[in-house]
Amino acid sequence: MGRGNQSTHPTAMRQTGQIEVMEFSPDGTSLVTAGGEGVKFWDAVRGVPAPSPVVHRLSSYGVTFSKDGRLLAAGSGDGRVRVWDVSTGELVAPPMAHSALVVRVAFSAGDDLLAAVSGDGTARVWDVGTGKPLGPALQHEGWVWRVGFHPDGKRLMTGTSTGVCVWASPEWFSGAAVLKDRTLAALGMRLDERGQVEVLSKDEWAAYVEALPRDARPQAPASLAGHGPR
Repeated sequence: MGRGNQSTHPTAMRQTGQIEVMEFSPDGTSLVTAGGEGVKFWDAVRGVPAPSPVVHRLSSYGVTFSKDGRLLAAGSGDGRVRVWDVSTGELVAPPMAHSALVVRVAFSAGDDLLAAVSGDGTARVWDVGTGKPLGPALQHEGWVWRVGFHPDGKRLMTGTSTGVCVWASPEWFSGAAVLKDRTLAALGMRLDERGQVEVLSKDEWAAYVEALPRDARPQAPASLAGHGPR
């Protein structure tokens, strides 16, 4: 049968309410839509709703899969970003909060960072594992509509109604935690469980630095000289 005889009628996946964004899973078997009804999964082959342990009924404007398909992130009208394990439906970290609805979200190439842009005029980079922000909010004039990581993992692009902004800082990207730990350790300090800076004793500093990756271990500060790991 020639190509001219093929049907041009689409497979209709019907739902009420406007669809704001949709995305295929990396393996192409699933489609996720987001809009006023929240997040909905579809069988991309048969065009029918697909069962999923991920349940999210808040209005959503940004949705994306991680590169390996294991995680799903959604930005919603309540100003929060949520990241689920697709196989279990469990959140992998606490919701990440902006002060206005979240418009778009994007994973980094390594799936360890998530960028989100919001109606509050900011972009933020979040640690996927902890749900904590990395670096300050990136301020724009007006709404931010698009966001994406550069493939090199060192730059972030954001799109506004007037153009594209390119942001770069080592503290916002992969290795941020190692850089922060090394900087504080070089001063004889660390972050405690509440995120507060804690001054270490000689023995505490030695034990703390011993647990850091070898290439992230600093020289002992003058006040603690002679007490670092060998």
